[in-house]
Amino acid sequence: MIVLSANNLTKTYGTDVIIDKASFHLNAGDKVGIIGRNGAGKTTLLNMLTGELPCDEGEFFVSQNTRIGYLKQRDNFSSEGTVLEEIEGIFSGLRELENEIAELSDKVAENPHDTGLINRLDELQHRFDREGGYTYKSEMIGILNSMAFDESFYNKKISSLSGGERTRLALAALLLEKPDILLLDEPTNHLDIGTLKWLEQYLEAYRGTIMIVSHDRYFLDRTVNRIFEVENHKVYSYQGKYSDYAAQKKLRRETELRAYNNQQREIARQEEMIRRMKQRGTEHLAKRAASREKRLDMLERIERPESEMGKMKIKKGDTVRVIAGTDKGKEGKVLVVDHENSRVIVEGINMATKHLKGNGGQQQGGIVHKEAPIHVSNVMYLHDGVPTRLGVKREVEMKDGKKKTTLHRVAKKADGAVID
Repeated sequence: MIVLSANNLTKTYGTDVIIDKASFHLNAGDKVGIIGRNGAGKTTLLNMLTGELPCDEGEFFVSQNTRIGYLKQRDNFSSEGTVLEEIEGIFSGLRELENEIAELSDKVAENPHDTGLINRLDELQHRFDREGGYTYKSEMIGILNSMAFDESFYNKKISSLSGGERTRLALAALLLEKPDILLLDEPTNHLDIGTLKWLEQYLEAYRGTIMIVSHDRYFLDRTVNRIFEVENHKVYSYQGKYSDYAAQKKLRRETELRAYNNQQREIARQEEMIRRMKQRGTEHLAKRAASREKRLDMLERIERPESEMGKMKIKKGDTVRVIAGTDKGKEGKVLVVDHENSRVIVEGINMATKHLKGNGGQQQGGIVHKEAPIHVSNVMYLHDGVPTRLGVKREVEMKDGKKKTTLHRVAKKADGAVID
C-alpha cells in the first residue's frame, strides 16, 4: 500500500535550484536511505515532505490517518521541564485514560450493580490495553536507557543538557511516539558504539516506513532496503541496500550516457542533411530543410549526464602532511583511498577532517573522515595485515569454496584490543 506519493516536487531559492521535479512513492514498510553530497538538498527534501517548507512546484500526498515523525539535525525542545517530564508528556493521553479508569473503578466499587458503569470500565480497560497502557512505562525506561539516559538524568532540566544529549533525547522521544512514517536526519550523530548498534536493530525491526538521511554506509546497509540519491537537483531511486546502489548507479550512468550520445549523433546527422539541402538552393529542398529544422527544434533534448567528481590525486602509499587541525604538521602514509567519498585513511593520523599536502607539496582536496561516532585512539590499525577502515573489523571466511568478507563495527583501545 502506498503511504506517500510525491509528484514533480521542486524547490528553488532565487535562481538556485535545490530540488527539481522529484517524483517517487513510498510503500508501507519501505526503509529508504537518502544520500548525497553536503548541500545537495537532502534536508530540504525532508522539510518539504513534512510541510515545514513549501514546494515551489509539484505536490505530495500522504495516506489518510498516517502520522509522520521527524527528527531534525536540531531539536525543537522548548520545555524547561525535566528529561522524564518531557518523555512522559508523549503518553499524556494514556495517563489521562489511566486516571479515568482509576476514578471509574472507585465508582464501580461503590455501585457494583450498575451495568452502565461496568460496561464503560470494561471498554476503557480494553482501549488502555490496546494502546499499550500496561507496557508504556517499561518501554519508556527501556528506550531511555538504550539512549544512554539512566536514572541520574531523569530530573535534569532540558536546558542543562548538551547538544548531543538533546539530540539523543529527541530521538528517544520520536521512537516512543511510533509514527507511521519516521523521518530521520543524521540520526547517528552523537551516538556511541553501543547505542548505534541498538538503533540499527530497532530500525531493522520497525514496522512503519522510514526515511533516513545519513552518510554512514554501514548503518544504511543494516537498516534500509531502498536508496534515494539526491544529485544534480534530481532524486534517483535504487532498490536494495547501500552496497547494491553503486552497481545500479554505474549502470544508470552508462544507460543515460549511451542515450545522450545516440541522440547527439542523430542531431548531427539531421543538421548535416539540413545544411546540404540548403546548399542546393532549390525551393523544394528549402521547404524540406525548414520542415526538418522545425522537427529538430521540437525534439526533447537529453541532458548530458554530469561526470563523476574528479578523483583525488593522492594515492595509496603516498606520504601526506596535515596542514590544519590538531594534528597539523604530522605526516603519515596513505593506507586507503576512497575516491567515491573523497576520503583517505592515513596511518598514525587522528581520523578527523583534515587538509592534506601530497608528496609534491601540492594541496589536495582529500578528507580524512572519522567513522563517527566511534571514539578510538589516534592510531590506524591493521587487521590481519589488511588496511581496515577506522572502527570496522574485517572477518574473512570460506563458504562453499568462496571467500566471504564481513565487516563489523568495533571500537579499539590504544593497544589495539577490541572493546566489546
